[in-house]
Amino acid sequence: MIDRLPRILALAGLGALAHLRADPPTQALARFETAPGLTIDWVAAEPTVVAPCAIAWDESGTLWVAENQGYPTGAKDGRLLGRIARLTDRDGDGRWEHRTDFATGLSFPNGILPWRGGVIVTCAPDVLWFKDTDGDGRADVREVLLTGFSTQQSTQLRVNRPLLGPDGWVYLASGLSGGRITSPRRPGDKPLELRGDLRFNPDTGVYQPVDGPSQFGQDIDDFGHRFGCHNRVQVRHFVLPSPLASGHPFLIAPGVFQDCPERPDNPFLRGGGGAAPLHPISSNLTTADSHAGTFTAACGVLLWPDTSLPEPFRGGVFSCDPTANLVHFDRLQPSGATFTARSVTGTGEFLRSSDNTFRPVYLAQGPDDALYIADMARRTIEHPDYLPEEVRRRTDFESGRDKGRIWRVRTTRVEPAGKGRKTTPSKRWMDPLPSSNVGLLGEISSTNRWRRDTAFRLLRERSSDTNLPVQTRQALNACRTPVTAARLLQLLEHLGALDPDAILGGFAAPMPELRELALRLSEPFIAREPAIAHAAAAMATDESPRVRFQNALVMGTLAVDSPQVAIPVLAEIARRDGSDPWTRTAVLSSIHLQERHFLNALLATPASTADPVLPVLEELGGMLGRMLPSEAHGEVVRLVLDPAFRDPSRALVLLGAFAEASGSIPTPFPTLAEKAGARPEWDRMSEVAMGALQRDDTLPSLRIAAARLGGTLPTETLSKELPRILRSPGPTALLAAAARLGAAPPLADITPGTLAPGVWHLLPAPNRAVILTTLLARSAHLPHVIEALAAGTLKRHELTAGQRTQLLRVSDPLLRSNAVALLQPPPAQSRQSALQDAKPALSLTGHANLGRALFRDRCAPCHRLEGEGNAVGPDLFDVRNQSRETLLLHILIPSQEIAPPFVQYRAETRSGRIVSGLLASDSAAGITLRLAHGLLEKITRDDLVRLEPMAESFMPDGLENGWNHQDLADLLAFLKGTAP
Repeated sequence: MIDRLPRILALAGLGALAHLRADPPTQALARFETAPGLTIDWVAAEPTVVAPCAIAWDESGTLWVAENQGYPTGAKDGRLLGRIARLTDRDGDGRWEHRTDFATGLSFPNGILPWRGGVIVTCAPDVLWFKDTDGDGRADVREVLLTGFSTQQSTQLRVNRPLLGPDGWVYLASGLSGGRITSPRRPGDKPLELRGDLRFNPDTGVYQPVDGPSQFGQDIDDFGHRFGCHNRVQVRHFVLPSPLASGHPFLIAPGVFQDCPERPDNPFLRGGGGAAPLHPISSNLTTADSHAGTFTAACGVLLWPDTSLPEPFRGGVFSCDPTANLVHFDRLQPSGATFTARSVTGTGEFLRSSDNTFRPVYLAQGPDDALYIADMARRTIEHPDYLPEEVRRRTDFESGRDKGRIWRVRTTRVEPAGKGRKTTPSKRWMDPLPSSNVGLLGEISSTNRWRRDTAFRLLRERSSDTNLPVQTRQALNACRTPVTAARLLQLLEHLGALDPDAILGGFAAPMPELRELALRLSEPFIAREPAIAHAAAAMATDESPRVRFQNALVMGTLAVDSPQVAIPVLAEIARRDGSDPWTRTAVLSSIHLQERHFLNALLATPASTADPVLPVLEELGGMLGRMLPSEAHGEVVRLVLDPAFRDPSRALVLLGAFAEASGSIPTPFPTLAEKAGARPEWDRMSEVAMGALQRDDTLPSLRIAAARLGGTLPTETLSKELPRILRSPGPTALLAAAARLGAAPPLADITPGTLAPGVWHLLPAPNRAVILTTLLARSAHLPHVIEALAAGTLKRHELTAGQRTQLLRVSDPLLRSNAVALLQPPPAQSRQSALQDAKPALSLTGHANLGRALFRDRCAPCHRLEGEGNAVGPDLFDVRNQSRETLLLHILIPSQEIAPPFVQYRAETRSGRIVSGLLASDSAAGITLRLAHGLLEKITRDDLVRLEPMAESFMPDGLENGWNHQDLADLLAFLKGTAP
């Protein structure tokens, strides 16, 4: 009910924190709880380190710290408090006690990476490089590598986490702020309008966009899989590169990333639902239902592939939640083309503290195989921009600016039984890294990731060494582990020394991750090296789904010049993996206008009970419908109904999607089938369609296809079945198809008939939303909507602000006059007056159980709280931290504050449809709007005539109409979670 930005570091229980001060590290140590087999100690604390938000070691063992002391708003006197600290352990006791201020006078530094004897630092609007050339421990070189990163949003939404990838590029997480990026080294380059994340070459200044965004933190594994995080998502995998996702002009891809965690079910959120569960032992729990006991401040994502920690914590990913005062671990498990993240700790966590000022924000693996944690040790870790004014006034953002800790977690070693038995942490500090290329190449096979990464960085810094390519190939020929081979292959690719033999060797590797990487690296070779093309084609049946996914992407390069090789491979992959949305998108983006050949190959594959080809055919049917002119429709019908294929279910799914996407009235299809000599096949398909409509236990894909193609079925069957479908719960796509069919000739009265008194409010709420969207999309039905409003059957609050605007702008003068009389928005002063009139509700005692029913009726279409509703609009994660006065303000004046992610858009199409909603995705192929009840509307770029933002909130005003003061008090009680 409140349009608000999501937060990186969520507020929790500010009132309870008013008395808190961080304990000294020795006392704070006693408040930790670790998983079995682990020991925690501190290695640096104030005043040696203050406000650490990123840490890194260089090859000498020096610990570099980015100190964000000015967070969140800077010093009151305007001084720049940010610093880069250089820490050393002079006495070898495992604690870094000596400090040098390497660089000072920075605004909000938040990321650090050792580079060429200095450090790269993210400090928006710049990415900087500092170096000490005179040996005094302080930087005397300061160079701007990139600039233009936005500083318009809060200080916690800025560019961060410089990371050297295994491909030799430095990656940056955008922090959601974007910018207009330039490089001082390349003044002639066109500025980059940054929307996602970015990678760049620090030596040349070349920069490129990469998929994102990641909020605070990112990581890349040895095989090149990149992961990020978001405040409620502790790990997301960037699966599908944008250029490949938009490889076909008529394919609307699902996006580029997959949220990996298992989460409470909510089908209207990408990746599943709410955030993954957490189990804190502190009192910093968020009091909002939708965030309670779940991630609300995920950051610092760190992959852990090594074996230095106990067995449960290998092959997975760590992440911080400073609000819950803990560090979490998930096991990453393959899932189709991507991964799922599953907790291995049950109701425990990897590390948690009862200390409310333990604020872990960044994780790193040290040279000694231990996990290190940067702890800002703040009383309040939140930006004022995300707090209500009254909460902001009583919140102390200053306390803790002089605090900071770095903690170390490592495996506990138990001494052999006997006299003097004791338990101590295993301890191994770093051995010096070799100086030669050959020695560093040997370190690539280290079991310690820090040593692998550091050796790779030092080799990367020697890219101009002419001996390095030969030495790297020799090391690859001698290597024995897949991880080493992966790193060396990527180093060769960066050096421009990769050859076909190395690629073919990767294809033959026993580890699927290495075969996947070799396929990715094969793209420049596959079109000109027949041996690589044929070897890649043979991998269509590889046992690994991710190898097959990567193969589908690579085949896109081959399909242009060698479709006879690529298309059968793509059809085989679709037959195996068509139910996986990422692989399905990879296949369809790679067919490169070879749709007919692909369809031939696909339909020739044998069908199965749970046929993975059906979702591929559905997507392909939509693509064909969007791209083919009407004169080509007969060719599609002929091809799909060819007696050789003999599968009416497949034909039904493809032609149903084809009919919907093309906008054609499907009644000519039987005639086309007759001309093609396939009338018996059409009749068989029609029988399957009628059975699908009549039986609720039929596969949803078949029922949806039948409704889409329903104009070809007997009118008496449709007249009976469509009302039943529209009045029953069901898949959104089925409801939408049935509503459109019931609103078009010759059945144009079925859908409007649901507006009748005694019918409308008996329908499930999602059904009403679908029907309204359908009726408003056709000008012929606007009178029915206005009549229902005038009669009081349809309530004003059931229309979104965009739908109201549409009716107020209708071209017919009489309809417009009637709409104005019913829907004219009141002037701003009347909204203020309504607020004043509603204020007596604040003095009444509300009943939360009655408020729940009110929420379910009017708020749940777009908001979710206590298991009720749909997460379309802003998550109500902070309503219980807000006053009743603030909540009432946003209920009565919803357009008071509209955050960018929740701006409403109005889309007009060439077919005359008008749809308004939130912009869920925007790609070269088209857009997706999110409507009330989580409905999704896809519109191709070719069909889109106009897309414009609207000034009104997606939430309509007048929501309170028909409620009295007690009703408002009851709703406020539910929102606040208060009794009775």
